[in-house]
Amino acid sequence: MALNLGGFANLSLEHPQHGRIAWDVGPANLLLNMVVGTRGLDMDRDGKGAAEGTVLPALLEAWKRLEHHAQLPPKSLGREWLEGQVWPHAQKALEHHTMQDVLATVVAYAAWAVARDVPDGANVLVTGGGALNPTLMKALEEAAKGRQVVWDIPERNLIEGKEALVFAWLGVLRWLDMPNAIPSVTGATKASSGGALWGRGPGR
Repeated sequence: MALNLGGFANLSLEHPQHGRIAWDVGPANLLLNMVVGTRGLDMDRDGKGAAEGTVLPALLEAWKRLEHHAQLPPKSLGREWLEGQVWPHAQKALEHHTMQDVLATVVAYAAWAVARDVPDGANVLVTGGGALNPTLMKALEEAAKGRQVVWDIPERNLIEGKEALVFAWLGVLRWLDMPNAIPSVTGATKASSGGALWGRGPGR
């Protein structure tokens, strides 16, 4: 199983009946960056702010009750969902609580959303910027405690270069006029080949 901790957290695995499936589980770095952005910061480097905070139970429960978490995969998220359904709760919390407490709650929320979708005993390859956040990784370990889940963090060059490799592969598939978006990942009714093609591919 693979976990990407990017702007959103998403999981993918090879299913015995349905082939490769993937889905977004919830917010990750994008929500953390939005919170610190209210204080003029770019990021919570190494999760230090979140580590200093205390989880806000009411805020965490409000996020857990969002409809997305009751839906089955495949399912995907976008910034409009984050801004419309998640962010208003954070904004309200920031009026009465410290940034550190809200960051701690975001980390707890991300860890909960991921851990609930990871099978017991899974070996999970973790990439994306969140893999370099020790506070988030510690929260994931705590959220899956006792379930024999192994969080496998690869070398840093793979973490930082994976997205470039993936998009290059998507571009190759588009150039070959082969599907680069499949229903078991997108939830669409059929496979498609997305992206603009400048020039002629080999089949044209």
